Formats: sequence, C-alpha cells, structure tokens
Amino acid sequence: MVAYLALAMVWALPLLAIGLVERRRIGRSALSVLGFSGKTATSVPTSLGLQFDRAAILDGGWTLAPYFRAAWLHEWDTARNITANLPVAPGAVFTVAGTPAARNAARLTGSVKLAQATNIAFYANVVADVSAHGQAVGGNLGFTLSW
Repeated sequence: MVAYLALAMVWALPLLAIGLVERRRIGRSALSVLGFSGKTATSVPTSLGLQFDRAAILDGGWTLAPYFRAAWLHEWDTARNITANLPVAPGAVFTVAGTPAARNAARLTGSVKLAQATNIAFYANVVADVSAHGQAVGGNLGFTLSW
C-alpha cells in the first residue's frame, strides 16, 4: 500500500445571484391581486480554511481518497428582502423580510472516494454549515461507471 497525506490552505470567493422576475398574483377575485417587484438576491461568501487530503493505493488497483475541509465562511450580503404591493390599493407597498443568511459560519466538508483504476468509483460527500442562526447538513452518495 502506498499512501500520501497533504495539508493545504484553501480560500474561495464565489459570486452567486438568483433573479426573481416581476410578478402579479391573482386570487379568486380582482381585489386580491398581489404584485412583486423584480429582485436579484446576491450572495458573496468568502471562506478561509484548511483541507486535509489523503490517498492510498490498495491491492487490486483500487484507490481510497478521503478529504476533510474546515473553513470559516463569511457572508457579505445577508439581506434577503423583497418588495410587494397591492395594485388595487395604490401606495400599499410593503417589504417582506426573507430569512437572513448567517454573517459568519463554519463550513465542514468531508468526502471519501473508492475508485478502481479502470472504470468504477464509489463516493460519499457531506457538507455542514454551522452558525449561531442554525445548522444545515447535506450529503450525497453515488457511483461512477465508465466504459
């Protein structure tokens, strides 16, 4: 078995935007119309952390490659508001405050991949964001087959 271990500092600055087009919702009568102005929600998280990698070549041409990353995640724009109005009542404008993003959080990421050199691989990934506002955990399992 041959193995290596790596420690790396990681930094990221992804820019994300989600657009909401202007809409008018009509209820059962003409008096129950609700309009939403167009809005683009932006997210500018930066992260700084450490990543540990390890890979081991096993018997039979298999490779086992786990990694773990721990990072501080900082969100620069935490507002998630949208403006709504009632067209049947001019001047009836109000703001709906969406759930704000956490300004600071810890992002923990782990993964393991077991692959055969020729054509098959199995993997598992877990991502957890932990902050004072709450926690979010997600993950996936899968396999890749190539021929």
